[in-house]
Amino acid sequence: MKKSAAFDTWIILLLALLLIVPALKMFTFKIAGINILFPQLVHVAIIFCCICLAFVRRVRSRELLFAFLLCAFLAIAILVKVSTGKVPVFGSMKHLSIFSAYFAAVACLLVPIRYDLARLQQILIAALLCGLALSLILYWMFPNYLAEIRDTATAESTIRLMWENGAAIFVLIPALFLIRNGTLRVLIICFIAIGLLFVMNRTIIAGIVFYFLLLLFVRRSYISQTKILYLSAGFILTIIIFSIVIITYPEIGTTFMSRFFDKESLMMAGETRLPLYEQYFANIMKSFPWGLGLGIPVASLWGHDAYYSDVSLLTFLIPLGLAGLCFCLAFIILLYRRISQLNDSYWRGLMSISVITYVFVSLNVDIFSRNNAVIILAAVVSVLIERDKCLRKINLQLQNRPNIIDIQKNIKKPRLPEGLSTGSAI
Repeated sequence: MKKSAAFDTWIILLLALLLIVPALKMFTFKIAGINILFPQLVHVAIIFCCICLAFVRRVRSRELLFAFLLCAFLAIAILVKVSTGKVPVFGSMKHLSIFSAYFAAVACLLVPIRYDLARLQQILIAALLCGLALSLILYWMFPNYLAEIRDTATAESTIRLMWENGAAIFVLIPALFLIRNGTLRVLIICFIAIGLLFVMNRTIIAGIVFYFLLLLFVRRSYISQTKILYLSAGFILTIIIFSIVIITYPEIGTTFMSRFFDKESLMMAGETRLPLYEQYFANIMKSFPWGLGLGIPVASLWGHDAYYSDVSLLTFLIPLGLAGLCFCLAFIILLYRRISQLNDSYWRGLMSISVITYVFVSLNVDIFSRNNAVIILAAVVSVLIERDKCLRKINLQLQNRPNIIDIQKNIKKPRLPEGLSTGSAI
């Protein structure tokens, strides 16, 4: 195996590790006196592998320019606040670590990752299922573990499943169609759907509905009745199993009904977030266009400082100002442009739907700055780009290869001496 191919494999294995390990933020490592969360450590490892790939493979100048401008901007943003004495270096670096998933995603998108697409999908969907299974095991065997590791956990949050990789399903849905066995496919769809229902994240479930509506609209002429039948069977089976669970465990049913169907609960959720949004707006007006700076909380609630928001664009805008917002939007635009250049209309359509769904979900889930799903999306797009290049190269070689039939036609037959034919013996 070549060294460059080894880096590709390591990147994929690190992505699988992020999907497998349940309750990622439970694990903290102390390095040089600094507490680093497990996912952040994996993000750093992915960035390191991408940097190594950048040295052994050719990277476009525009992409290098984007990476250079991003690093230069962050260095300036840190130095400006630290030089004024308002924020310590440690505080700025700790705030910067919140964007580790974004940095890893940028690295995966800018560096060519060469890996078999079908194998990549199989690995990631298997890792997703293993991570969900482990999360469910912890959920049933240790129902109060969330309250033990989080002092601010409410009674409602301890009942909900702590599974942080649910958003990754938006890019891994096509992998489900690789499963040839229809019964197995239905069971896997049902299993993932039940996991999402246990998480009780309203935005992600709305994103699933949004994704499939886009899918039906864009790919309506390609979706067979058999696939619709399998999806319908998985949906019905999910409803049946989840109904049995909430009847058997009334606490889960009460929490689920409260989060999705109780008007008072929904209004209370809005009232709880209203002070946060007021602080967001006030901080934007106070610091625009430069931003508050790294190390300064974007909002405070109940005595706790928050350094990120539940909206991706605000997570970039409030501390980093207009420039931070531009870097976030530039990444999304670059992602979409790379997808739109794919020759394969099937993957171009599916990945475009994924990006649009990510943007929709990011309005209420911080998916672009600190969610593992954005790294998986960028890595899959990078693999698709390299696959597209390889297919173009093969097609070009086939076009330039002379046609054997034409060659045979153009060959002049030798003239035989008079009195001899092609069947005569000499």
